[in-house]
Amino acid sequence: MRSLLRKVRAGWKLRRLRSLLDSALALHHRGEVRTDSLSLVDYSMKLTVTWRARHIHPWDRDLAEELIASRLVDQTLHDAEDAVERIFSAFPEAGSLDVSVFECDPESNRVIMSGLVMRSELGRSVAASIGMRLRMLGINYRLVNQRFEAIATGQLPLQPTSRTAKRDFQRGRAVAGVQRPAH
Repeated sequence: MRSLLRKVRAGWKLRRLRSLLDSALALHHRGEVRTDSLSLVDYSMKLTVTWRARHIHPWDRDLAEELIASRLVDQTLHDAEDAVERIFSAFPEAGSLDVSVFECDPESNRVIMSGLVMRSELGRSVAASIGMRLRMLGINYRLVNQRFEAIATGQLPLQPTSRTAKRDFQRGRAVAGVQRPAH
């Protein structure tokens, strides 16, 4: 029953997006006399998502250093795979997902995983290894002695500073303080 509701909701979101795009391309909404509009041929949306890897569970912090490192790698890889699947499920209109994963340390700007995942590639890989499945999706990472090695350094995106901007973003409205370019 749940999967049926998810499919219905995804279909509704796609129809709503198509309606919004058709409305944006309709010339008569912009003061034109003509009632025809520009015809939509194709569209795609790309999400960019950045997150920080989780720390190892506090119960496991007493283990040997090598075991902790191994569990952290395994946990981060599984988290990435699960997050990609859930993001695509939550945003059926997105055709691609640009992923960046930062180290656990809040002061660090080191990216340990990144890549561009296409929706069409999701579920195609039958590899038994989680690492190989992620690489086949397009997510890159480097392991040295069972530890993540930084593949880049990055700048974390700025977070909305006011409650209004955050609320507007969550509801899908234009973010407060952003103005349209003049025509």
